[in-house]
Amino acid sequence: MKSTKVAPFLSTIPASKPRPLGAALPSVESGEPAPSPWSPKAEPTAQPTPVFVDHEAARAEAVARGREEGLRETAELRARLTKLTAAIDLARSAVAALSADLIADAATAVVAAWTETADRRELFAPIVRGWLARATGDATAHVHPSEVEAMRAVVGDARIQVVADNGIARGNVQIRSAELELAHEWEPRLRELREAIATAVETQR
Repeated sequence: MKSTKVAPFLSTIPASKPRPLGAALPSVESGEPAPSPWSPKAEPTAQPTPVFVDHEAARAEAVARGREEGLRETAELRARLTKLTAAIDLARSAVAALSADLIADAATAVVAAWTETADRRELFAPIVRGWLARATGDATAHVHPSEVEAMRAVVGDARIQVVADNGIARGNVQIRSAELELAHEWEPRLRELREAIATAVETQR
């Protein structure tokens, strides 16, 4: 009786090269990888809060601020201009006063020179006419001794007696009557004339 050799069943299958497990499993195409339920959850992204900008209010505020700054600068410039104007006016007044004084001095000097050199009759005639227009009756005219003849020529037939008086300066006259007295002195008259000329010059500027 022949003996039969019994071999294991698996040993009869030809051995093949081993493959990895992943190669043995069927591959399935998928779109995006599916998240694992055990993966950490991502924190939700906070959405920015919309900011409302009131453009009209901002514009109005800018305009108001600009106006306020402009008014302040204008006030400063006005104050500076006022000071400059006052300084200019002061300087101009000083120049005008100086010019008026010079003109008045020159005019007065001319008149004073004329009183020294003019014919005494021309000098006394207006004084006598003024006296006769206001007074009547007998009167006495006191003049410097060197000017007696000139005064008599002016008086003529008027009822005025001419008297030489050493106390009377040349060109001056004193006329007296019972009711009126006149004293004509050139020095104070020249001062009055000078002031009148200076005032007239300043007024015309």
